[in-house]
Amino acid sequence: MDVLLALDTSDTLPDNPIMTVSPVPADGAVVVGRDKVGRALRISTHPEHSRIVLSLWDGNRCIGTLRLAPQDVPDVVRALTAAVDQDGDAATLTTHSPIYAAEA
Repeated sequence: MDVLLALDTSDTLPDNPIMTVSPVPADGAVVVGRDKVGRALRISTHPEHSRIVLSLWDGNRCIGTLRLAPQDVPDVVRALTAAVDQDGDAATLTTHSPIYAAEA
């Protein structure tokens, strides 16, 4: 509430105190899903934190994020590549174990 009051220039609360924001990453990309309208994977870079962030969006609402260290990206790319067979179809993956241990 302090943020709303600090941004509000009058003595009253704004007309719409609940606001959703869905910025497209300035440094990154958006991959649009094919199974549901409005579903997208946003990939943004945050060099100041040495992270690449994958965020899953449903319309204008972020429903999940995964923050990767740069050295983890090749493992993610390998996992995605392994999920596609030579014909370009979804492959059957045989393991569900983590590719790498998450950093604290």
